[in-house]
Amino acid sequence: MNWARGKACMSVGASKMPICKVNGIELYYDEIGTGTPVMLITGLGGVGAAWGPQISLFGNKFRTIVPDHRGRGRSTMTMEGHEIDQLASDMAECLRKTRAAPAHLVGSSLGGAIALRMALDHPDVVRSLTLVASLAKSDEYIKRWFRFRTLVVERLGHEVEVELMLLLLHSPTYLREHWSAIEEFEKAFKAAPSSTQIEVARMDMVMRHDCLAQLSEIKVPALILAGADDAITPPYLSEQLSAGIAASCFRVLERTGHYIQIERPELFFEIVGDFIEGLERR
Repeated sequence: MNWARGKACMSVGASKMPICKVNGIELYYDEIGTGTPVMLITGLGGVGAAWGPQISLFGNKFRTIVPDHRGRGRSTMTMEGHEIDQLASDMAECLRKTRAAPAHLVGSSLGGAIALRMALDHPDVVRSLTLVASLAKSDEYIKRWFRFRTLVVERLGHEVEVELMLLLLHSPTYLREHWSAIEEFEKAFKAAPSSTQIEVARMDMVMRHDCLAQLSEIKVPALILAGADDAITPPYLSEQLSAGIAASCFRVLERTGHYIQIERPELFFEIVGDFIEGLERR
């Protein structure tokens, strides 16, 4: 997929990557489009390209910034700072340095947890939250699931973990109807640079996540989306988010798994785009 790239934090030529120097690292990001700023924050995989078709959909309407997390993709590979508050600080500094704050944050899974932390610790950069298949606190279900995933990575390796996750990220219906696309996605993920140490550190970070008691402090509008068939972050976790954030609305999409934005791309963009545009008209 070819993405138009906007201005970077540093002066870049045609052969250089758009990079923000934040908190002692280089944070890579793609930028496409103009107008109202939106940041798409990806989940545990940490590579912004996982947003797939949403990048061009959002870029057609908004100034869309899509970063890779520290230690992932084209950002600095480091064992330092694999904590949600640190990732939130990285993303907030990126928005400040690109003069894109305050932005509408759209966070998927771990990306939603990062967006929550940004709203709590860096409210100056946040215009609204869209929390997709995300959570406020890792309960025993989530901890057990991520302990198992850690064992898979440590004992069986990255490629086996990718095969397992691709079975669980999507609803059974989507897998049956889009298996060839899933196989292409699988090849790309297997080929991506990977570090067992970093992957384990990131899963530990998820298991420690807990901002449940602080949800009432979030004052910006929030849209919360869940997939009815999500086995990774089941809808009850999104209900918990909605109950805790006063200015929130909550919607469950039927016959949809964890990757809502991939399984239902047009509907996802319609819902989120309408939410953002509605806020901008106020």
